Amino acid sequence: MPYSFFPILAALEDNIKTPFSGDTTIIDIIGNVINYAFIIVGILSVFFIIIGGFQYVVSGGNDEKTKKAVSTITYAVVGLIIVFVSYAIIELVKKAISYS
Repeated sequence: MPYSFFPILAALEDNIKTPFSGDTTIIDIIGNVINYAFIIVGILSVFFIIIGGFQYVVSGGNDEKTKKAVSTITYAVVGLIIVFVSYAIIELVKKAISYS
């Protein structure tokens, strides 16, 4: 039992599916990679929004630092919007493919 140090994983060992399980297709693997990429990009966007907010707070009224902070927040929000729109497009294409 490879998960003997992790009792929860040992209990779930029979139900664990890996990307290389027998019934997994290349489409499933690509879908998982895309989903994980969306999660990572979403986390990074929120992280940069927080960084931009911190930069804005500590700018001390300096115009150059304030512009840099606003720019960071703007680009992070645009990135987050792009992630949501691309996710919606991918879901739309997946539904269109499954209907045909």
